Amino acid sequence: MTRRSLSHVVTWPRAFVAAVATLLLLAPAAPATSHPHAWIDLRSGLLFDEHGRITAIEQEWFFDYFYSTIIAEELVMEDRPIQEVLDELAEINLTSLADYDYFTEMIADGGDVGIGEILEYETAMRGERLWLRFVVELDEPVDPNAQIVSYSIYDPSYYIEMVHLEGEPVMLRGGQTGSCMALTRSADPTFEAIALAAAIDRTQTGPSDLGAMFAEWVHVTCD
Repeated sequence: MTRRSLSHVVTWPRAFVAAVATLLLLAPAAPATSHPHAWIDLRSGLLFDEHGRITAIEQEWFFDYFYSTIIAEELVMEDRPIQEVLDELAEINLTSLADYDYFTEMIADGGDVGIGEILEYETAMRGERLWLRFVVELDEPVDPNAQIVSYSIYDPSYYIEMVHLEGEPVMLRGGQTGSCMALTRSADPTFEAIALAAAIDRTQTGPSDLGAMFAEWVHVTCD
């Protein structure tokens, strides 16, 4: 069998406008009106060191059924082990997302926290959905006992909607988590933001902060 490439359906991120990237290149059969056009369900957690500082963010992405079906169908056509292909795909895609901080933003005392490199990753088909887990380190540790810390995971273009799975708590792991806890606050977009997103189709681009208007935020508090 001739080896095929998945690149025609999985070029990430998709530059449908200069300086704004998105993650998925969907087939033409997908709905073409209004943002978002794809969906990712999230789990996330914070990794602490022995000094009680946050050093990394762990993320799990569950891709929507439509995109996952495309990947599953393409995997059947490959002449290599499925896991080998999925691992290669994850590596390529995470490398591409590095320029966009893996769609991750963290703020401490009102200032941006630098997002570092991927420490580890794994991927698989979980039932009918493509699953990706990775851990991304921070440029510098952040102390939630001394700073007001929050983070968000979102596509700035809002081509993809990214929200935590309902009822899933943000996990705190590692060294000294102390009395810290993390609470997820849902987005509260204005009517104008919703109308704007609804008016933008796949080929159009909204303002660069459109995704931020629909972004969840996780707030870390420590007693």
